[in-house]
Amino acid sequence: MIFNQRIHASYGRFAIFALLLILLAVATAVSAQETVPPTTPPDAGVGLSLFANRCANCHGPAGQGDGEMAARLEKPPANYTDPEFRRTRIPADMFNTVTNGRLEAGMPPFGPSNSTNPISETDRWNLIAAVYSLATPPEAIAQGQAVYDANCAACHGDAGLGDGPEAAAQDTPPTDLTDLAYWFNSSNETVFAAIANNGIPAHAYDLTDDELWAVVDYSRTFSYLYANQNAPAEPIATAVISGTVTNGTSGELITTGDVLLRAFDANFQPTLTLTETIGTDGRYTFTLTDASPDWVYLATTRYNELGFSSDAARLDRANPAADLPITVFDSTSDPTVINIDQMHILANFAGDVVQINEFYVFSNLGTAVFVGESGDPANGTLQISLPENATNVNFQRALGTMDSSIPANEMITTETGWADTLPLNPGPSGLNLIVAYELPYDDGVSLTRPIHYNVTNANVIMPDVGVTAVGEGFEDLGVQDMGGTNFATYNRAAITAGATLDLALNGRPTANTTTSSTGGAAQPRNTTQDLLIGGFALLVVAGLALFLVRAWRSRADDDEEEYEDIEEEREQLLQAIVDLDVAFEKGQIEQDAYTAQRAELKTALAEIWE
Repeated sequence: MIFNQRIHASYGRFAIFALLLILLAVATAVSAQETVPPTTPPDAGVGLSLFANRCANCHGPAGQGDGEMAARLEKPPANYTDPEFRRTRIPADMFNTVTNGRLEAGMPPFGPSNSTNPISETDRWNLIAAVYSLATPPEAIAQGQAVYDANCAACHGDAGLGDGPEAAAQDTPPTDLTDLAYWFNSSNETVFAAIANNGIPAHAYDLTDDELWAVVDYSRTFSYLYANQNAPAEPIATAVISGTVTNGTSGELITTGDVLLRAFDANFQPTLTLTETIGTDGRYTFTLTDASPDWVYLATTRYNELGFSSDAARLDRANPAADLPITVFDSTSDPTVINIDQMHILANFAGDVVQINEFYVFSNLGTAVFVGESGDPANGTLQISLPENATNVNFQRALGTMDSSIPANEMITTETGWADTLPLNPGPSGLNLIVAYELPYDDGVSLTRPIHYNVTNANVIMPDVGVTAVGEGFEDLGVQDMGGTNFATYNRAAITAGATLDLALNGRPTANTTTSSTGGAAQPRNTTQDLLIGGFALLVVAGLALFLVRAWRSRADDDEEEYEDIEEEREQLLQAIVDLDVAFEKGQIEQDAYTAQRAELKTALAEIWE
């Protein structure tokens, strides 16, 4: 909650901050610096929204210096929650750092020199207010206010303006504690030292150092609007969510139909459902009152019996409006628009079986949504064939950056193998599918099967345990070091739709030893489970391989692209929850299955939402 008003308090007999008059003389000299203080108190509530979008990736969501980018920086980001930080930092210096950056530490400038997305001067000061809010615990503010009410308000006034009921009786007018120039050119340490070392001659008081630090923390809030990050967010009085509905196949506006707006709370439970008609201009508009900043919004519409959704979005007081366009597509049953960008085959040997995890990256190269060759998605869309004798088959959907997955319960069996029943929208990397299965292994096994779509690249990865891969078009890339473990790797450049994947694994795995690339003697292994070591363990658990998948995809180390993928992952998970809710409401899924699947979706979404 943002403290926009000061709580009325009883007047005290003592005035701790009368000495600030002396300090203000120092501030007058300091104010000649280049940094011009703001004219109105910065708003930490607005600053926290900016912080979450522009700063938390390095500094962490709570300002503890533990953001996901922190490990890549030359110098670790500051931990704002360290008491030493808020005691010693000077806001003007912090403002200059935000404006000009610290390139030696890996921090870019956010002022005018940032040519792509600069932050305004007002919002840079709002960021400083946010940093102080993150750095100052609410209990310190509460303690400081109690000390101030009992000892300072009688002279300095409830709002710090120096207009308390006992102010007129003082020989020297009490200091105006709302002077922004003073506070933004002084550290808490400076104020504390002046009070503790010099005292206030006109009064006697007996306060501990802890109480003095707390009252300094509270008195600084006269210069900015403090926000308790852990308090319930104040609702947004009026918010607007709107967007345009466009046919991505033809480029035409959709001017008929309805848009459904759903809101989800912090636990991803649906809290609001509204419906609006699409206008003749192709737009829809929802006007909300008392909207919660904690809610996540998603707009959906149906076109030709298929559902399409917008991106997911949050609102805040700084941005009470959101534009959520929805793109729909015509449908196609032409399988030639489908391409498998990457096909990765991971093998692990466990006694008399080989465990296989295959990872597919599907793209729709056309301009229409692919609904399967029958034209009815329920009969199957994307086709997958597996080797003969495959058992314990399990499908998962890997989302976004591959950090998490959800069960692909929509898969069905067909005459030729398996098929998804979800349509695939146009665009690259539209679906990441993982299939895990087992095959009996006795010195060799065949992974041969038909391929239904063009494959740009296929590879095989397995522990370097004496087994080789042989197949038409596959090139031996040698042994690769991945996470300190050696893996045998093979690659094939292309496979044509309708061709047969010709692949066999040959050789008896040396299950009792595994060679580590970090040097030294081989490590003895007594069980096949122990083969899941190093980087390979990351690959087989739940069919996910964040470390290796990124290497497979040859992704550039581009942070912006990575965060865009995270946003896409959030949206896919949230859309999956919406689809599951709709299916349950229509009686298409049983209670137990619905509850279990929703719990899995919610867990996955919670893990990547921050």
